[in-house]
Amino acid sequence: MKVKYYANACFSLFHDGLHILCDHWLEGPAVAGGWTPFPPCRTRVKDLDRPDLIYISHIHSDHCEDLTLEKLDKTIPVLSLDRNPNFLKTRLERENFETIHWVPEGEVREILPGLRVETFGASYDHVAGEFVDSSVLFDFDGAIVLNCNDNAPEQPFCEDIAKRYPKIDLAFLPRGGGGGYPAMYGNLSEEEKITAAHKTIANYADIFTQAIDILKPRVVVPVAGGYAICGPLAEKVNRWQPRSLDATEIVAHHKQHGAFQTDIFPMQDQMVLDVDAARIIEGTFKVWSDREIDDFFAELTKMPITRPVTTARRHPDIHRLIERARQRMHAGQKKLGLFPDYTIYLDIDGEPMLTALPLNGDAATQVDRDGRLAEPYLRITLDQDTMLEWLLGFEDFNMLDSGHRLEFYRAPNDYVPEAYVLMSLLRL
Repeated sequence: MKVKYYANACFSLFHDGLHILCDHWLEGPAVAGGWTPFPPCRTRVKDLDRPDLIYISHIHSDHCEDLTLEKLDKTIPVLSLDRNPNFLKTRLERENFETIHWVPEGEVREILPGLRVETFGASYDHVAGEFVDSSVLFDFDGAIVLNCNDNAPEQPFCEDIAKRYPKIDLAFLPRGGGGGYPAMYGNLSEEEKITAAHKTIANYADIFTQAIDILKPRVVVPVAGGYAICGPLAEKVNRWQPRSLDATEIVAHHKQHGAFQTDIFPMQDQMVLDVDAARIIEGTFKVWSDREIDDFFAELTKMPITRPVTTARRHPDIHRLIERARQRMHAGQKKLGLFPDYTIYLDIDGEPMLTALPLNGDAATQVDRDGRLAEPYLRITLDQDTMLEWLLGFEDFNMLDSGHRLEFYRAPNDYVPEAYVLMSLLRL
């Protein structure tokens, strides 16, 4: 068994003549144009051996990147979790893939001769993850590979897997995540942003170590968290991300705190791991110096963010569009039963008023931008083009958030996950 790594959670898995490409991100920027791989990835689709199967964990573009998807051979079968709602289904059907294996959670299915798979939904108690994230387990006639990508594998999930699969040959476990918090939150000082980012990184390291101690995999590859923010904010925000810039740090954390010591291999583009021999057989891991990282971030400020919507003047009916989208969001709220006592305020550049969206009702009202805002609330500042991009469905709220395209202020500074889920339903 071999692993050839490319970027983030994108790699090729080779075993018994089968080649599985996981969570493709090779060609273009991701996450509303705001992310580029870090360390950089030079591999392109044309450089790949033809896969026998493509696994996609979820719709987020650092795992299902558009330009890569367009260039992949549509005769290659695709595998993903069958779920409702299925945000990935429409995207894949638009690309006309001939064969898509939608595997429901809890079902073990033979996809190819000698390969059985099992898919899992979110492995942690998080309302947003329930609609998006997933993991997969590959069973190559007894050789077991668990791929959690960026789906944080918390204790109950690991205990269930360990009970049913006592011998795991290889595990891909997340070492970090992404999002606009804390970098884009104006209610936090720079010191508070650094503290919040370090707290999240430490939490990922603890989950990583706990997962290894429970699963006891023979070999581990840390994945996810392999990105940098590009565009004009690159130099300012990249040091405030919920991921480490050096994947060897999570290895050191496990060596210090873990009870079960195993072989852990951080990987970068074009590195190849021989799983059976537990050693890297191609490429070497480069630890970047602070000077190299700062120079790289400076270059990223020159990387433009492609915008699908560009307007030349103020849209006269932007509030009316938001009102229509609010009604659709309310219909979604009724289906989900989510009506938190929380208010979203939209602060659109050039608009004289804020738009208030109380989530415990169906209203979209205009309020004085200088008036007192009712707590608890989240104030989102954005330009008109980004608002239209969001409303028209060119980008999901989650991607605009993670891509650092939105600025936030929340009071109090408490995370209300239901509010972020519902913002993804605000569209025409």
